[in-house]
Amino acid sequence: MSSPNDPFKLIIVGGGIAGLTLANMLEKFEIDYILLEARDNIAPAVGASIGLFPNGLLILDQIGCYEPVRAVAQGDSVKYAHMRRPDGSSVSCTEDLFAHLKKRHGYEMLFFDRQWLLQVLFDQLRHKERIVLSSRVEAIEQSGREISVTTKAGKKHTGSIVVGADGVHSTVRHEMRRLASLSNNPTSFPSEDEEQTVPCHYQCSFGIAKHVENWPEKNQSFTSGEGYSFLVASGPDSRVYWFMFKRLPEVKYGKDIPRYTKQDEEDFVQQHAHVRITEDLTFGRIFENRISSTLTPLHEIVFKKWFWGRMILMGDSVHKPNPIGGMGGNGAMETAAEFVNSLLRARDSRPNGLCGLTTAEIEAISKHTQDARYERAKYIVKLSHDTQALFASEKPLITKIVLNLVVPLRGLEHHLGQMGSRLLASAKLDFLPVPTRPRAVPYDHELPAKPIRGWPLAMTKAVFCVGMGLGLGYPFQPLSVLNSQLQRAYSLSQAISPLLTYTLEGHRAGNKGTLLSLPSLFVAGIQTRRVGMAKIAPLHGIIAALQSFKAPPGRWVGVYVARALMPAVSLGYVIPTLFALSPTWGASQGVVSSGFAIGAPLLVPVLTTALSRWWESRSTAYAEDFERYKKDDVSALETVYKLAVVSQAAAHIMFVAHAYFCLKITPLQLISLPFSLSGAVGFLGETLYSILDLRFLGYVTGWQVAKVSLASILSQAVLGPGASMAGVWWWREHVIAGYLKGN
Repeated sequence: MSSPNDPFKLIIVGGGIAGLTLANMLEKFEIDYILLEARDNIAPAVGASIGLFPNGLLILDQIGCYEPVRAVAQGDSVKYAHMRRPDGSSVSCTEDLFAHLKKRHGYEMLFFDRQWLLQVLFDQLRHKERIVLSSRVEAIEQSGREISVTTKAGKKHTGSIVVGADGVHSTVRHEMRRLASLSNNPTSFPSEDEEQTVPCHYQCSFGIAKHVENWPEKNQSFTSGEGYSFLVASGPDSRVYWFMFKRLPEVKYGKDIPRYTKQDEEDFVQQHAHVRITEDLTFGRIFENRISSTLTPLHEIVFKKWFWGRMILMGDSVHKPNPIGGMGGNGAMETAAEFVNSLLRARDSRPNGLCGLTTAEIEAISKHTQDARYERAKYIVKLSHDTQALFASEKPLITKIVLNLVVPLRGLEHHLGQMGSRLLASAKLDFLPVPTRPRAVPYDHELPAKPIRGWPLAMTKAVFCVGMGLGLGYPFQPLSVLNSQLQRAYSLSQAISPLLTYTLEGHRAGNKGTLLSLPSLFVAGIQTRRVGMAKIAPLHGIIAALQSFKAPPGRWVGVYVARALMPAVSLGYVIPTLFALSPTWGASQGVVSSGFAIGAPLLVPVLTTALSRWWESRSTAYAEDFERYKKDDVSALETVYKLAVVSQAAAHIMFVAHAYFCLKITPLQLISLPFSLSGAVGFLGETLYSILDLRFLGYVTGWQVAKVSLASILSQAVLGPGASMAGVWWWREHVIAGYLKGN
């Protein structure tokens, strides 16, 4: 008979990645458990590989498993990452991909035998006697405050919670459904019909080969094709891991999803042996050098409910993505971490700890786990599906545009940012410290505010773009407080910031391949009478909102660009314009406009590029790809921002004083002076959005946004729009660069 004082014990069904990771976590907190594994070997050689990303490695680091895993994985196995066309030719190559991941996220990616990971996870356990092999679960029963599991060998194990980590064909999920159907509330768990909604779009040949002739060392390749794709990667000890994904003629569901025999595998290989992975290597040649291989269907699903009564599911038993994204095992670790977090919160909130947990309390723990992971699991499954669709040319035109145009054009930062986007919202163990490892891109849990994503972000962008679009069509008409010549001169004095900003944003690593990378286009537009600042300012704001960089390394412009900005702005704009406004040149009517032409603002981006490249060519040690993780450019940028603030504020104060004391302009009219620049909507709008954007990323709090936004608005009147804009960009630079820690 169970009682409220019964000791807590957890039964894990399944000794895969999810189960063994969970066991290691439980041992960290002295929580009793037993793990039942159906096989007679805890680390069977089934021919599978595993890719561990930084999100999974961070969790392994917390439980002391990272260094042992890294030792067996030999983390330098991949140096070059290619995207390839169907003929095997390379579209793009990212050099030192894994090194970049480590710089950005604190951990590299590790690609190695799945068997080795299972062995390490087992070896790290202190209580190996709690791992019971040859224990295939046959039935589960629950009564009162306990639950029991009976194996096919007839042995019965009793505990408090059962965790089903037993794969996509989960016995625990089957037992959940059976027990729910017999309960007083048979609809409390989805019916068997849910199983029939599980889709299978692709079949996959995967395996491990060794000493493959013509396979380039330390390489990884994504090869696209018509209805198929490859992921092939180098591994330790001359290994080559492969995945060939082949789209089924029609989507299969539930019981109709096939299970393949070795004869099916032979037929599959014979049919596709000629397909190229690289220009010099076919699928058949890799398969000939195999150590082990498997042909399997690929289920893709996130089940609607992950728990019932005293049972909860994790890993492939409840969320299974296409393996092309590499998130299956990593996602299982995240769910295990969130489950332990929920369990420990319950422990700390009860006088008896985990002893005597009621079924209702266990369901609350399970619900918290699912709530923490459900949306992210759906995101990962969809992202993996979309990635597969892209490489397998489900929409051939889109694949051609992305692989042949977008990928080469956007370059390294975009590719790394896309990879990183799936990592940042990952889980961790809240009750263990996060090891200090240098990284340039913070995880969500390291930020001062929760990032805003999804529909709230999309809606805000849409409202902003519509507002700026109205500014494009209906430019703000300023009050006439100065005569046309003085007004034009004032406008010129405040144009330093947009020239500086457009040039600077054009050289950001994260803006490569976007319209923002064409500063001359915007500067030319400012000079064009029919376009001018009235349309360019809001247009640049819209493009920045839609295309600007989203990670600290994307902020980088390079130290030589930063040093070139001040002489470029001075030589290309400030000195020529001051010369044109001098008494010698300013006597004739319209000379201000000619001064603007003589100033030739187009020289600013041109000179910036020319000077920076000249200085860079004289440098003997400049590794551009890895410079983005440093802050060497910040001090030079700070000097430029200071000069922009001081010079434009001085000009603004001078014009305000002249208007008030000499022209007797009223204070109310003076308030309109900062907004008398054509395109003031875009000028102020982009500045305010750049502040709000940091809140979207989670880099600042809402209170900081409010303070800086208010200061920006007030400084428009006090210091002028140019100084205000430069000041905000100065602050923003420091905030983003502040996350480049330890690099």
